Amino acid sequence: MAPSSILSLLLVLFLSVVVCVYSRKVIQLSDVCSKHPNPTNCANILYSIPGIGAGIELPGSIPPYIINVIGHTSAFDTYTLLNTLIRNTSDTQLKQRYITCSGDYVATLGYFNSAKDAYNSADYKGMKSNAANVIKAVQDCDWRPPYDPSQLPFLNKRMQDVSNIIIILAHFLLGTY
Repeated sequence: MAPSSILSLLLVLFLSVVVCVYSRKVIQLSDVCSKHPNPTNCANILYSIPGIGAGIELPGSIPPYIINVIGHTSAFDTYTLLNTLIRNTSDTQLKQRYITCSGDYVATLGYFNSAKDAYNSADYKGMKSNAANVIKAVQDCDWRPPYDPSQLPFLNKRMQDVSNIIIILAHFLLGTY
């Protein structure tokens, strides 16, 4: 083999290794949660993921898991709870609140679907934007009177925590953290 061919082969091999090394990165869970408004909730959510270890490989399988399994599934479960609360409450103000929140959660389900699509197409700004829309939707639900004795306020807070994790991961993917 000619020296120039060997040199070319080595250059291609070197560049391939460099691209592989820099295209994926592992973000420590402590780094993610240190940027979260509630680091303890962040850690509890992330450590609930089977096989999570101490870091998240980006891009990788953890962001879609957070979006689909934790976010979307939790939003659907909350939507189902809201429909049960609508059927079972006799308080007309609470019933109206639940009806309005149910609409907020329909939107939330759409935002999670859009965040998943954005992640899959490497549109990390879109992923971040949709997660921010989830936060706004559940805050709209939370701020409605009257006082809510159900577990809805807790579930709304969890949706915000999950969405903040998605936003943080999007920032890491965008290189802004």
